[in-house]
Amino acid sequence: MNIQELNSRSTETAESSGLHSRHAASKMDHGFFAGQSTRSLGYRGGPYGFAVIAFKMIWLALAAGFLLIPGMVRAQQYSFQNIAFPGDNFTQLLSINDGDVIAGYHGQAINKGFTLTLPGLNFTSENFPNSAQTQVTGINDAGVTSGFYIDAFGTNHGFLDNNGVFTNVDFAGTTFNQLLGLNNNGQAAGYFQDPSGLQHPYVLQPGGTFNLLSLPGGASGQATDINDNGQVTGFYANASGGDNGFLLSAGKLMTLSVPGAAITEALGLNNLGQVVGFFQNTATSNPQGFIYSGGIFTTVDDPGASQTTINGINNFGQIVGFALVGDQPSTVGFVGSPIAVPEPSLLSLLALGSTSLIGMCILRSRRSLR
Repeated sequence: MNIQELNSRSTETAESSGLHSRHAASKMDHGFFAGQSTRSLGYRGGPYGFAVIAFKMIWLALAAGFLLIPGMVRAQQYSFQNIAFPGDNFTQLLSINDGDVIAGYHGQAINKGFTLTLPGLNFTSENFPNSAQTQVTGINDAGVTSGFYIDAFGTNHGFLDNNGVFTNVDFAGTTFNQLLGLNNNGQAAGYFQDPSGLQHPYVLQPGGTFNLLSLPGGASGQATDINDNGQVTGFYANASGGDNGFLLSAGKLMTLSVPGAAITEALGLNNLGQVVGFFQNTATSNPQGFIYSGGIFTTVDDPGASQTTINGINNFGQIVGFALVGDQPSTVGFVGSPIAVPEPSLLSLLALGSTSLIGMCILRSRRSLR
């Protein structure tokens, strides 16, 4: 989503809120708070007059409470754990499933894949047989992984690994393929690169068929992840020389662009439609992590890191990625776990408000009887 679209959405939201306000006002024009006296409404003359007034005030307070409480949500906070493959100063965590199993790789010069099981930091090496290098990029809840490897001739191939059974995945007639994410329905997201260097995103369907994705203006780009609802995320090159993220949902492609950023790359998503990735304000600025949820971008960075990239998110909101840390910087993987931020109790707030209103009504009724 570019800045113009964000501004448009903000305007539409404001107009929608205004319509709701006008509707509420029109209803109140004929009610207790429309400037009419309580006597003209016939409440005060009956034997239960003040009780009716009190009841209506309490009901209004309850209704307002239910409308206002959701707006009190605080910004999500995360607890970060930095993780390094034993004996290596280069580790990247790329995907996490709902069972706390993570896909990734280590080694900057020679990539070696692994899966990591939390909380005991149990690494299991995973490399395509006879490959020169391997990255494990995605993992689903059944433990099936996706990734890519480089063979002895320097060619990139995608792969799937189902409990140790590896399957080579290449778009027909191409020599550069990478699978970057998969879901629980047998679908995987990836891309191939043609001889001219243009990248073409696709979705691999069960049975081995490929669906090519269309990008704005036929731009070069990658499909980076797919959730169980068939939503696909990724990024593509824009006209200014940077990248825009995208979210493809029900056949409609929505551009994702952090406001003010020159580069936005969407790298992972969960079944709730939450998207993660990184952005850069300029082409040379340090990457920062983001989470996109419900039309809102939130910056999330590994504390103390000079660079942060978020690569995956599961359905519990746990995020994984990698960061640059230290005076002599090393690349470490990280897991970010949401911290439960206590909210004021709804029942407590409503009880307090109701008690105050009842007391106010009783006090006013006693004064009016004098």
